[in-house]
Amino acid sequence: MIDKEVEACQAILQYIAEYNIKYQCNPPKQPQDIVFQYGDVGVHWGTLMKLAKKHLIDIKWTSNSGAHYYVPDITKLQEYIELAQQQQQTQVPQPLQEPQPLKDPDFSDIVGHKEAKEMITFALNALKTKGTPVHILLIGPPASAKSMFLEAFVAAGGRYVSMVSATKAGVRDALTSSIPPYLCVDEIDKAGREDVEIFLELLQRGTITITMSNKTTTVDASKLMVIATANDETKLIAPLQSRFIIIKTRELNTEEKVQLTKQLLDTYKIQTTMNPEEIVQYLGDLWNPRKLEQICKLAGVSDMKRIIELAKSVSPT
Repeated sequence: MIDKEVEACQAILQYIAEYNIKYQCNPPKQPQDIVFQYGDVGVHWGTLMKLAKKHLIDIKWTSNSGAHYYVPDITKLQEYIELAQQQQQTQVPQPLQEPQPLKDPDFSDIVGHKEAKEMITFALNALKTKGTPVHILLIGPPASAKSMFLEAFVAAGGRYVSMVSATKAGVRDALTSSIPPYLCVDEIDKAGREDVEIFLELLQRGTITITMSNKTTTVDASKLMVIATANDETKLIAPLQSRFIIIKTRELNTEEKVQLTKQLLDTYKIQTTMNPEEIVQYLGDLWNPRKLEQICKLAGVSDMKRIIELAKSVSPT
């Protein structure tokens, strides 16, 4: 069973147990009458959907704010948790795989950002020559290539973790089976308190603590390089900030936008009467490499005007 789902069941049970006291319900509501959303229980909506598919919870109704859930039979949740705990007791910790070999990320698809590339190259050289990781934090607005740098490290064998959807188990899971050369953390400024504690242990002591079958193991991750992105560095506590070299990425200038637009058009063989300069000018502040790349990947779309219309409506990632 997946740890995230078990933790979600426990969170739902806790919410139900505290509901009547918190809202002073008189008479108290029965468990099946208590309705909740993902924000109420602190569980990602994707995990709740998985529980619904297993008929552990069900959707009461939906609204503009999302699905509203309830628990038809609370005993099923309790039994699910008990079964997971029994299975965990029979699990035998597997030995960690050998560390993966170090491979340089390829930044050739990233237009501009010469200073950021140079700083990251210095950090990589330190890891190769001295065996000491220099952790990188990329700070910048949307469309400033943060995600593209992260993707380059993932392609070079890094392990990706998003703080928008990760849980404590999810962060640890990324380092349980093996230690990758790079840990790629997206939006670390959105990490919760428990996740921050994991990162502090990793960055300060070079270790990660794993507990399985009531046995705690401390894993050496002293050669692991962390590359993280953030939109707002002020949301990171000082001890965590101090462990990173902070690189501030900027939005591309017009010349760089034109160059990247031409590169995307050539890559996806898009035929258009509009030249890259016209495309960049027409999009203006809406220009975003993620939008263009997503639309160019759509099969059968060859009309640039239609691509631009779609680019104006698709949210960047």
